[in-house]
Amino acid sequence: MKRKDLLIFEIIENQLRVLRAKFLSDQSLHVVSFHVFPLEQPQRENFPKILSSFLTAKDKRSQVIAVIARNQVILKNFSFPSHSKDELRKMITLQMVAQVPYAREDIVFDYNVLGQDSRGYTSVLSAVVHKEAIDDLFKMFKSAGLTIHQLVLSSSSIVRWFYAQQPQQIKNEHAITGILNIDPARSEFCFARKGQLLYARDIKYGQRDLGADTQDLFLKDILLTLETYARDHARDVIDHMTILAPVQIQGLLREKFQAQRNIIVDFVDPYASITDSKNVSMMEVLQAGHLSPVVCLGAAQESHKISLNLLPEDVRKSQRATAQKWQLAQLFVLVLINVALFFSVSFRALYQDQAQLSDLKKQVVEMRSRVDAINRQSEKLKQIQAHFQPQGSAVDIIYHLYDMTPKEISFQLLYLDRDNNLTIQGIAETRSSVNDFNRSLTKNPLFKDVSLQYAAQRRFFEGELTDFKITAVVNDAKEPQ
Repeated sequence: MKRKDLLIFEIIENQLRVLRAKFLSDQSLHVVSFHVFPLEQPQRENFPKILSSFLTAKDKRSQVIAVIARNQVILKNFSFPSHSKDELRKMITLQMVAQVPYAREDIVFDYNVLGQDSRGYTSVLSAVVHKEAIDDLFKMFKSAGLTIHQLVLSSSSIVRWFYAQQPQQIKNEHAITGILNIDPARSEFCFARKGQLLYARDIKYGQRDLGADTQDLFLKDILLTLETYARDHARDVIDHMTILAPVQIQGLLREKFQAQRNIIVDFVDPYASITDSKNVSMMEVLQAGHLSPVVCLGAAQESHKISLNLLPEDVRKSQRATAQKWQLAQLFVLVLINVALFFSVSFRALYQDQAQLSDLKKQVVEMRSRVDAINRQSEKLKQIQAHFQPQGSAVDIIYHLYDMTPKEISFQLLYLDRDNNLTIQGIAETRSSVNDFNRSLTKNPLFKDVSLQYAAQRRFFEGELTDFKITAVVNDAKEPQ
């Protein structure tokens, strides 16, 4: 299937950067255009106006990717005694509640598995962002008539771009590379191994600080980041550092780093990856502002396989549902086309040969009698089904429970007696999810006399779990579909 064109947005400091790109038939990335807009007014007021000035109808059919900056995200490294995906997510959820200064319902998080050892432990990198920051971003794009399809972390984009340019680095299983991406006002220092982001730090200095009074502070912050990572990850050996910076400033950095650190320091010019002669104007925009295109280009590489997906769960579900509906619509159209082709060919043959028309009439009569017989059998089956399957069946109950149950709840007991009395027992990661589930049962017309018998909290690792029991009566009348 042909991949959609990409429309990538990066908001950094007081700038909006927009990259248009597409994948060619050989899967290589083709950069179409790059725009930079100042955001002097509050973003919500200025954003729709800026986008309307250059968005086209084709843009609104593109895959929209928004980049969330490192300074808006909390990164945490963990090691858990399990290899199970379900157990890992529960453990990470408990750790997030304990270590992040926000309520569980106020955060969006995802994690990436970094490795597993023979002792049964799994190392993960977790990314946490406050839901308010994501909600604000979605409102801004919605006001401009756009829907965000993917929300990627800038650090992941930098690492993805680097390994796309330096594929030989993936082969080294043990070496850790420090990747420093330098922008005019800020920089980002990422640590990676075998194509995976291990950790990243935002640095509040950039190209404009080189040659200025703050140059020493900038260099000191970079060296401090290296030392801090080496101290916190004693088993990791950083033997290689790559600085992503244009040729014009590489000389200012080369001697300083090679003199102070006993590691290999390489420089990569990010502009060199944009070689299409049609993008001369874009190169002028980038070089005039000393802007780094790495994050936007890396986000394009991330589009087909995201390492850290920071979309809220409800948005992911909505997108999956929309994709399924679109696939069904495409299937329906294909069926209609096939049916139309079938009948067109059939009728053409009928008009050409009268004998075939006679045969077809016989077939129609035959088919009609079969259809009548099938309809009679179907009616009998419906009557049998209506007799043996009462309204409000177990299937209906399970369907509604599955639809209403929050993801934090796990059932331990579901019991339905002959008098339609339903008993539900289980555990929940939060007390609020039990209350939400109880309210959903009360509002659902399939259930009545809903009663929360108990909800007792108990300690589990460093968090809490809630044991609960709810009883209800299943109505005889089935909810209308």
